[in-house]
Amino acid sequence: MKSLLIKDTTQDERRRIVEESLGMLGGCDDCMSGLVDMYDDYIFGKRELADITMSFRTEYTAAMKAIEAFTGEAIDTEAEGFDAERIVTEEEDIS
Repeated sequence: MKSLLIKDTTQDERRRIVEESLGMLGGCDDCMSGLVDMYDDYIFGKRELADITMSFRTEYTAAMKAIEAFTGEAIDTEAEGFDAERIVTEEEDIS
């Protein structure tokens, strides 16, 4: 497997890496543009994939802990039908 580091890839290769990993090759009618935007720093050579992923995990974990603290219930993200967007939207409506 070829290195995914910025120093070892071109901008076009990095764009393709992101698109392939998100299953977006050949068009993207249903893709989440926000998810793609999250990787812009990698595509444009500013931050490595590992840094972006670590930041996302940290922010996601903090958000889940905040929701658990607010609701007083543990959130099972592995549960069938789990929808973080719905939970966040409902929490926003409550406050």
